Amino acid sequence: MSATDTNSPDGNLGALLKAAFQVEASDIHIKGGAVPMYRINGQLRPVDFAEVDSADLEKFCQLISGRTQDQVASAYQFEFSYDWPGLGRFRGNFYRQMGRPALALRPIPLEIASMKELRLPAATKRICQLTHGFVLVTGATGMGKSTTLASIMAGIAQSSCRHIVTIEDPVEYLIPDGVSCVTQREVGRDVESFELGLRAALRQDPDVLMIGEVRDRETMEIALHAAQSGHLILSTAHFADSIATVNGIVGMAPRAEQLNWRSRLAESLQAVISQRLLPRADGTGRVLATELLLNEPSVRACVVDESKTKSIRTCLERGRAALGTHTLDQCLIELLENKLITVETARWCAASPGDLMREVHLRRMV
Repeated sequence: MSATDTNSPDGNLGALLKAAFQVEASDIHIKGGAVPMYRINGQLRPVDFAEVDSADLEKFCQLISGRTQDQVASAYQFEFSYDWPGLGRFRGNFYRQMGRPALALRPIPLEIASMKELRLPAATKRICQLTHGFVLVTGATGMGKSTTLASIMAGIAQSSCRHIVTIEDPVEYLIPDGVSCVTQREVGRDVESFELGLRAALRQDPDVLMIGEVRDRETMEIALHAAQSGHLILSTAHFADSIATVNGIVGMAPRAEQLNWRSRLAESLQAVISQRLLPRADGTGRVLATELLLNEPSVRACVVDESKTKSIRTCLERGRAALGTHTLDQCLIELLENKLITVETARWCAASPGDLMREVHLRRMV
């Protein structure tokens, strides 16, 4: 559910939200009876702020979520988005812990960063030209998946005249129409569920369909069907890398159907961007590390044949020069060469720490 504020929240909690943009906090954590915390550059830090009263926090949640006093008081948890005109948006999750209210908020800037500003691989621009197939942005929570997806959609909207439909829970970035027509639907406000929203969207003449997150077999089934039917499907998922993405998607199907799902995925998959945000070497923020899969014949063969799936990493390494694909470890080496991350960070993050360190020593980076 979304709320658009006509009377911006004043007082200390309103100031707390404003300050989050100023200090570039990625998340805000507020608990009844505790001091609020910001997550800055991946680290939780207490805010110079008094303990939050539980009753005040529930009233604040009523205001920014658009729910009534009774709805908040009786809720165990719910998700929402809040639009503060002129400042930005917030994705919120209200929940309870030890009987007290708690709130996790993620600030969302009004401006959508470009693919260049995000340091996405140059080959990512090709995704904006795709007309059909399945594109996934994967990674853990807080790794910038929604930001990457928003940047891609903004690129599509600016470069081609298409109907872009999103199904989100809740809506995060507001995508400008550009030369396209962008329709953003929110679960709980505009549509009852992801599944019903997706089924309806296929009857709304979409060219591009963005699913906020693929969470279950039913959603994946509809996404694969839509991709095979000539639509471009964009979504996010919580998989670590390309190999985990293929295995994870296939694993959603019953064992008897997995061979069929491998075939369907090999046919429809266009790209996988797996990403992580890592601390910069100079301590000034975080930098994006990616792995990029583009589906070409050798990758397709690895998706279809379970015994070859582990060879996807080799395909990505070999496709770097011609296609622009790369593994996470290749990206880490590039970040080290540009002195953007430390060797310790690279070793901790690497898929193959031993191989990475051999390359580091070979290149005399230490």
